[in-house]
Amino acid sequence: MKSEISAIVEQIKSGATTARAEVEAAIKRAEADDNNAILEIIRDRALTRADEIDAKIAKIVIASEAKQSSKVENSSGSPRCARDDIAKEIDEKIGRLAGVPFIAKDNFLTLGSKTTAASKILGDFEAPLQATAVERLEAAGAICIGKANLDAFAHGGSTENSAFGATKNAIDPTRVAGGSSGGSAVAVARGIVPFALGSDTGGSIRQPASFNGVIGYKPTYGMISRYGVVAMASSTDVVGPIARNVADVELLCDIMAGQDGRDSTIHPDYFTPFGQKKTKIVMIHGTAGSPDENWFPLVKREMEKLGAKVFVPRLPLGDKQNMTNWRRAFREQVPFELDENTILIGHSSGGAFMLSILQEQETPIKASIFVSAFFKDLGLSDIKKQIETFVDLDHDWALIRKNAGKIVHLHGDDDYAVPLAQAKELSKNLGSDLIIIEGGGSFE
Repeated sequence: MKSEISAIVEQIKSGATTARAEVEAAIKRAEADDNNAILEIIRDRALTRADEIDAKIAKIVIASEAKQSSKVENSSGSPRCARDDIAKEIDEKIGRLAGVPFIAKDNFLTLGSKTTAASKILGDFEAPLQATAVERLEAAGAICIGKANLDAFAHGGSTENSAFGATKNAIDPTRVAGGSSGGSAVAVARGIVPFALGSDTGGSIRQPASFNGVIGYKPTYGMISRYGVVAMASSTDVVGPIARNVADVELLCDIMAGQDGRDSTIHPDYFTPFGQKKTKIVMIHGTAGSPDENWFPLVKREMEKLGAKVFVPRLPLGDKQNMTNWRRAFREQVPFELDENTILIGHSSGGAFMLSILQEQETPIKASIFVSAFFKDLGLSDIKKQIETFVDLDHDWALIRKNAGKIVHLHGDDDYAVPLAQAKELSKNLGSDLIIIEGGGSFE
């Protein structure tokens, strides 16, 4: 099913509607709520943010039209190009959720409203900050218009245990809404907003979503920051979205997931949108010379500019006797399995070690890149001859060729003088979502 959120954003981008119109309509629906799903409407702040987004869009459109007018005078522009440019600039400057209204479960800290956790003891508490999940959604252009009912402090599975009354099921008001994120699930099921935030410890997103016929997703613990969420059980609580289709859930998780310095349990790389598997790069340098001065740092620097994550395993010196130690250290320190999205880069004698890794592989990898004059030819047969002078291993060359993927050779005038231009080109071609592992040297 097509993303409902993306459809709203496209309408706002095209000028068919505005952020203010979307927010006003959502507030009107929230005011008409007769299921007791909404505890508070954040009217003033939501409308202010909507007006700010509309003003930014208008500024982008005016600038684009002026630019397009100049192009038309020179016969170099088209209306379609102008619309595409506007849409792209809105994504870059405002975000992928520009103008989309949403509701947060009332255990998420939000600005401009109370955060009660559906309890009387927090009845007058106004948060001085926003939960990371809310912060990231709003940074992407979304607008929080209200807070949803729940079982107090998320202790319950029906949203009947709220200090402000029970929430009724969206499909059959005589039945329970499920919980503890019952208000969020009902708000989405009744069409008040296209998505809402919930929290899940033992089913508190999944169960109410199922009771109300919507999609609720419990992420892996550590995928989305819990910072700014009133805890039920910190070691098992997770934050997740409720929406009306899977595409929207995927989009929201892509925006909310990722490392947060305020939540030490968050993993930097737990979520990858479907069909967008990340390339993993393992860089293994050899033992001769000093790789810290030339090619490796150049590649590393270029990859980091593209948002790369860097791991640094320490591998023993790569002579004949230590290949077993290299393999053991490699398997202990590389935090993922090598697969069809993995690229191995071997510098100098590191290329020899690559062959032993490739021979152990059960599935082919994406590519094997041999760096430096140590390998003077793209052909695996020539690489075989040179490697056998360095390491006395009984290699299965047919298996290595099968597992090596695309074989690439890069080298300059000597082992480390690979030009910066090559490093930049390699970085560009490998994409922006990369994991680099720079190894080498001896154990300290």
